[in-house]
Amino acid sequence: MSKLVRSLAFVLAWCHLSMAQGSECEQLAAELDLRHARATAEAALALDPAQVQALTAIETELFAALKQCPHSAELYVLMGEVQVSLGQIPLASLYGRKAVALNPQSWRAQQFLGSVLAMLGEAEAGTAHLERAVSIVPDNDRVRLNLASALVAAKRYDEVIELCSRLIESPELAVAAGAHHLRGRAYLGQARVSEANRDFRAARELGWDPTRSLIDLSDWQSHLDETGDP
Repeated sequence: MSKLVRSLAFVLAWCHLSMAQGSECEQLAAELDLRHARATAEAALALDPAQVQALTAIETELFAALKQCPHSAELYVLMGEVQVSLGQIPLASLYGRKAVALNPQSWRAQQFLGSVLAMLGEAEAGTAHLERAVSIVPDNDRVRLNLASALVAAKRYDEVIELCSRLIESPELAVAAGAHHLRGRAYLGQARVSEANRDFRAARELGWDPTRSLIDLSDWQSHLDETGDP
């Protein structure tokens, strides 16, 4: 499993469902989502055999759950997240598309599909879904940070700088750190090296950890490949 896939697997596991206890399908989705998060909580560097076994068991239960709740967008998102954890990114995108088709108003479905498309190199398509997610939950800084990451991949650097200049004020240190890093990536894309280095230093001072960030790390991986320096 690549470093990028492992990183995003942690990201998606970290972003749990936030649902009230409602229908049986919602409760089932919430239970399986929590189990997925627990199975990948320590998987930032590698999945050990026990974690792979746990994920495979969750996958099996999700197939049964989808037969019981075939119209649950949340279950399709969760199945997609499990596929990401297992390194099956193209398959994950199919589940993301199904989730969005079932419920276009689900910010989680829009965010998941957008992030996976960005991983597959479809930055503009991914950005469109992430923009939709932001429009649904405009005050969710984590979703906005995911959008900033896709904008970096799309090389829309001015928009990244504008968005991240607001996100660095987030009360969530992990969001602020990620925003500094992404703004640094945008500055680097514009050959503004001194400003980029200042943001990279600020990100590290805030505890920036690429293996446990909140964002899609495709841009981070490319930066490592190019420079070897976070």
